Amino acid sequence: MRSISNILVLLVAISGILIGSWVGVNSLWWLLIFLALVTGVLLFAVLNRRRSGWLMLMAIFCLSGFWYSKTHEQYRFLLHINQTYPDQWVTVTGVQIQRTEATLHGVKFLLQTGSAVKRGPCGKFMVYYRGKLSSDTFGRKLQIHCKFKENLPGNPRFPDYLEQQGITGNLFAGEGQVLIKGNGLPPPYLWAEQIRNMMMQSGKKVLQPVNARLLHGMIFNDSLSSEVSDRKLINELRRTGTIHLISVSGLHVGFLVIGLTWLLGFLRISKKLQIIPLIFGVCFYIMMTGMGPPVLRAGIMMMVYGIGNLIGADTKDQVGRLALAAVLLLFWNPYYLFQVSFQLSFIATLGVVWLYPVLKEYFSIRQGFMKPVWDAVLVSLGAQIMVTPVIIHYFQQISWISPLANLLFFLPSELIIMGGLAGESLALILPMVARWILIAVDGNLTAIRWIAHVLASPGWAASWSPDWPWPWIIAYYIALILILDLLQPNFLTKKRMLNTVWITLGVLGLLNFVIWAAFFQVRQGRYLELTAIDVGQGDSLFIRSPDGINLLIDGGDEGKGIAKVIPFLRSNGIERLNLVIATHGDRDHIGGLAEVLEEVPAEKLFLPVNSNRPAVQKFLRRIRPGHILCEKVFSGEKFRLGTEVYGEILDAPGMDDENDCSLVTLLKYGKNKLLLTGDLSNQGEAIFSRKYPALLRASVLKVGHHGSGYASTLAFISQAKPKVGIISVGAGNHFGHPSPATINRLHSLGIHIYRTDRQGQITVKLYGKAFTVTTYKN
Repeated sequence: MRSISNILVLLVAISGILIGSWVGVNSLWWLLIFLALVTGVLLFAVLNRRRSGWLMLMAIFCLSGFWYSKTHEQYRFLLHINQTYPDQWVTVTGVQIQRTEATLHGVKFLLQTGSAVKRGPCGKFMVYYRGKLSSDTFGRKLQIHCKFKENLPGNPRFPDYLEQQGITGNLFAGEGQVLIKGNGLPPPYLWAEQIRNMMMQSGKKVLQPVNARLLHGMIFNDSLSSEVSDRKLINELRRTGTIHLISVSGLHVGFLVIGLTWLLGFLRISKKLQIIPLIFGVCFYIMMTGMGPPVLRAGIMMMVYGIGNLIGADTKDQVGRLALAAVLLLFWNPYYLFQVSFQLSFIATLGVVWLYPVLKEYFSIRQGFMKPVWDAVLVSLGAQIMVTPVIIHYFQQISWISPLANLLFFLPSELIIMGGLAGESLALILPMVARWILIAVDGNLTAIRWIAHVLASPGWAASWSPDWPWPWIIAYYIALILILDLLQPNFLTKKRMLNTVWITLGVLGLLNFVIWAAFFQVRQGRYLELTAIDVGQGDSLFIRSPDGINLLIDGGDEGKGIAKVIPFLRSNGIERLNLVIATHGDRDHIGGLAEVLEEVPAEKLFLPVNSNRPAVQKFLRRIRPGHILCEKVFSGEKFRLGTEVYGEILDAPGMDDENDCSLVTLLKYGKNKLLLTGDLSNQGEAIFSRKYPALLRASVLKVGHHGSGYASTLAFISQAKPKVGIISVGAGNHFGHPSPATINRLHSLGIHIYRTDRQGQITVKLYGKAFTVTTYKN
């Protein structure tokens, strides 16, 4: 009964947050209604009337709506204050609340200032520091002289990524512009950080570098590096459904508790007295890992269990504890509800504590050594069944080999987590003993990497799935509840019963799901898809034909291939590129493309004729051209993407300027055309207008050179006559792109303009005669 009460409270709290984000009502109204409902509850209690429970649930609903609205209003208030300092040099003092992460030109980290400082921007900032920074700045009070870039308000309803993280602006600082002013976080955080750093240094002395990074990702939530080997490992873990190993969660806390319980038992401390050191140990470990939602959830559940043991309460209600932990986290930070790590953590745990017992009861094995193995399979299966719709929604990937991979990884990962923590801890006092433990851990880490590589290699190990809308996800969980109701014994007769009403409703629901899905698929029809990936100041275009042929044109600047293009390809199930076009040798086009081709295999690469230039040669050395068919293409080169999409390469011969040597791609599907111009400027456009007057007409134009004032002449765009112009450009770039003159010329011809700096990722779907444009910014 208590479990049902906690679940009801959780559902009501979630509803309050969602409604609060949707309606946008002032927090004061939520508070007034909450106070009125609390008064009603107290009045019912005084009068000894029953049925005050519904009033209490309504009060919780209003309280969660109030808390979300208040948090949202505070964030918008900070954005408003910070908009008075656009692009200004300021001095900001705050506490570094995130460990530094390496970037292409330095490091980045989060800085928290007071909510109302006397002068200058306030709130939480992402700091981009150009240069090297001392490794002991986490938790310290820093003074930074930097250039401030404000964040613009995002979606007025559901919070975007920046609002979920509470980031109110960006700070850009150079070498020598950061000063340490003392301690910022409470001493326990700093102690945890110091011990963590000493443990990590001990591990690095024994482990192979790639294994050290993997171990510290598993036990301390450290991010793996941007090296090719680490990126390939992450992709293999994702394909095998074991990516959760490098995100500290309940699994890791559970192993820590097992190890500490064994140690306390060895010291002959009674079970009730063990609870106190266990709670302190888990809290200290949570601080060492960075206090993410998954590990906080596990820590809260363990504390509820421990405190329940101390006071003699029922501790078998796993679902109730999970719901209570979720409620506490949501009232701590309502933005957690919108974060994928929070959603996956709780849904996977629900699969273990709720679905696994049902599967174990219905598909039980009671004999021999296979029982623990079968139980491990069911635990993995329960978690996988629960998280599959959410993984499809966010990552568009299904791992078919996940149950086997999780079974094979269970014992090695347990040994790695417990051995890694024990070995690196003992290294501080017994280095010789620790060395042998870490050597064994190193072997297990190598084994895990090998297993992940072998299991991820088959093409069927994982497959891409189209994004599921939320109604489909809700229907999935409703169908799962109905099926479980059929599997479980009837609570009166204790026998399994087949309820014809539920079966009929389930079948009808499934038929509706299949028929409507097929209807929308047929109605959508075949189309050519163009996506302008938001790579900041640079270009990267992905094209997929109706027959599933993939074309990538450029990959943005260095670092953008890793940060933007590869995640886009992975989320859309692109494991191989059929054709790649490098338009010219500028770094903001081929710097990131080299990173993509180091990781994603491609069949053919088109290069400009002037590919002997140093920048292009450096690019070719990075991608190892022996693994891809490289072809220098001339104007008039024709190709096909499947049976219905016709392509042609155009260029302006004899030009000296790198931008005017860009390969221009023309794609035709039905009556629609795409004209993709690279960094073509006005001189190249003049040649195109004279040489290809009959070819330039297009429905969609990728505006040349990021909207520069030296491109998109009136004569050229009048000849192309596009309905839509796409500008790939970085926000606040120092080139001043796009030029107001270019924007005015496009507007004067009635062309609809879409910009990646404002709309983010831009997707165009071209059908036989019509096309649609959608945008996505996060």
